[in-house]
Amino acid sequence: MRSRFGPHGLLGMVLSVVAVPAASAQTATELFAADEFGNTGDALVPAYQDFDTGATATLDKVLADTIAPNGSYVFTAAFAFNELVEVFPGVFQPVARVRTAIYGDTGSGPALLFEDEDNLGGFPRQAISSPLVNSAGDVAYTSFVNENIPSLVPTVTEAIWLNATVVAAPGGAAPAAAGFAGGATFETGSVGKVALLEDGDLVFSGEGVSGSTATVISGDPDDNGFVGDAVNQAILRYDKATGTVTSLLQTGDIITDDDGPNVTIGIAEINNPANSAEFDDFDVSPIGAFRISDDGQHTAYVYDLDPADDNVDNALVYGGAFAEFVDGSDIVEGVTVAPTRLGGDGVGVVSSFSLDSLNRDGFWTARVDLGSVAADDVIVVNGGVSVVENTDVPISAALGGGTFSQGGIFNNVVMNNDGDLAYFNNDAVILNGEVVVLQGVTPIDGGGVLADLSLGFALSDRDINGDVTILLEAQAVNVNGLEELYQITVTPRARVEGDFDYDRGVDDTDIDILADYVGVDGFDLDGDLDNDAADLTYLVETVLGTNFGNANLDAVVDLLDFDALAQGFGLSDTGWAGGDFNGDQVVNLLDFDLLAQNFGAVNPAAVPEPGTALLAAPGLLVALRRRRGGARR
Repeated sequence: MRSRFGPHGLLGMVLSVVAVPAASAQTATELFAADEFGNTGDALVPAYQDFDTGATATLDKVLADTIAPNGSYVFTAAFAFNELVEVFPGVFQPVARVRTAIYGDTGSGPALLFEDEDNLGGFPRQAISSPLVNSAGDVAYTSFVNENIPSLVPTVTEAIWLNATVVAAPGGAAPAAAGFAGGATFETGSVGKVALLEDGDLVFSGEGVSGSTATVISGDPDDNGFVGDAVNQAILRYDKATGTVTSLLQTGDIITDDDGPNVTIGIAEINNPANSAEFDDFDVSPIGAFRISDDGQHTAYVYDLDPADDNVDNALVYGGAFAEFVDGSDIVEGVTVAPTRLGGDGVGVVSSFSLDSLNRDGFWTARVDLGSVAADDVIVVNGGVSVVENTDVPISAALGGGTFSQGGIFNNVVMNNDGDLAYFNNDAVILNGEVVVLQGVTPIDGGGVLADLSLGFALSDRDINGDVTILLEAQAVNVNGLEELYQITVTPRARVEGDFDYDRGVDDTDIDILADYVGVDGFDLDGDLDNDAADLTYLVETVLGTNFGNANLDAVVDLLDFDALAQGFGLSDTGWAGGDFNGDQVVNLLDFDLLAQNFGAVNPAAVPEPGTALLAAPGLLVALRRRRGGARR
């Protein structure tokens, strides 16, 4: 089946590589510095003296960071301090404590935004983590709360916050609009996986009682057959303006499959199965990690096809349908044979994948282990391989130039809304196929160089000057060598026109991707703000400089292309290289007509004499019938 997210081809011949300017790499600017002695010199640190009267907090390390499309940023930091605790009547002893806070710049300059023990509406927080920020300055995060909150159980529990408002927590009301029973509450440990949209809405996963019962189906005879309360699972959207919560997808929704029966999203859990001595709850939670574009228009998630089975069989879902590789095969761990077109060996199966990012144009990225002997760790964009292990990429001239060898582990993969693709590999941050931050090389304002880049980074959209901001957690080879937060402004390399799989070239895979995304934003090439047949013509004739019918993209339509069409005639999901020239997912007489019309053509400017194509067509048709007949015998 053909993917709605498009594909990508590793082995196709790259016929059009556009010369593009290199990225500029700038000096790293220190935003927040750790100091083991507590003398950081940062004007924000004294705010932490209110942790305990007379106590001075010491910044221990930066824990997590994130950046908004416009460059606003937030991060959590851990602070260590001593608190005087009465160990005996009248006897006080200093006890080491660690507390966390959120700092950042949401448009008004760096500031302390939220901290542990803030008492907002009578709800103190502990262990603030996982901060998010949007361009409007809204901040979302999680924390533990240790006081009663209306509709919450009176216990220490993890909660989701939007600014100073608790949005959801275990024990809080689970909305009936999301398929839960009236009066149902979120299950313990079920609230998480948060995303903050640009309009201030919050998206998160949750589980709640459905009001019905379910039977355990398990390969374990000790579990199988027991009946208990069914718990539904959903991805929910909190509306900042109205305070209401609705469901984006939930238990009972359908995942469509072009090649087989559709799949119904199952329940998350069965509580207190009757007569079971083995467990109190049977937890499966089939909906895993999810990504949503920051405008809320595109959603992708990981779905466990058989959550009661310990075997790996997670599938990638996008737009309500199973995602696919370029060859039309579903992306399923432990099941899908790694396509040779993507660099797999055609024998081993995909062993794992990680859904990483999803932008406003519906472009998604994932890290995939193809399970083959060589080159099995890849980054997939729109269903096709974009980056392969053990390949070389150039180093930015601003860092001295040269070549960088990529190892086999890719981390922190992200694509922004401008289509810039960045990831971490082997001590470097690589942006649009070029090293822009390099461990031991990138200089820091005030002296020293960056070290240990593996702590993570975040990427903004392009600003008015076409630059992006990289927010980077790193250690520094300078005075203290501790973990700190840095900001780097970079001008990315330009994208190659028509390169939809981000492999820095244009080939038949990009044609297939464009055909798969008809009507989808982000794939317009001719400037009319939509993706239609005219864009396909523009890609083939203008970008690639060839003709319809040129299956192997060798610049001439000849018998080699006819052979490709004949072998694929009547088949689906063959792609351009297999004779599907109009992108309608099947090879038929329409494709034959396109080949016949251009037979003998070298490029759009060298169209054959009309008589040549007309005379060739009958002979080709006879040959096609003979070859199809021979194949049947």
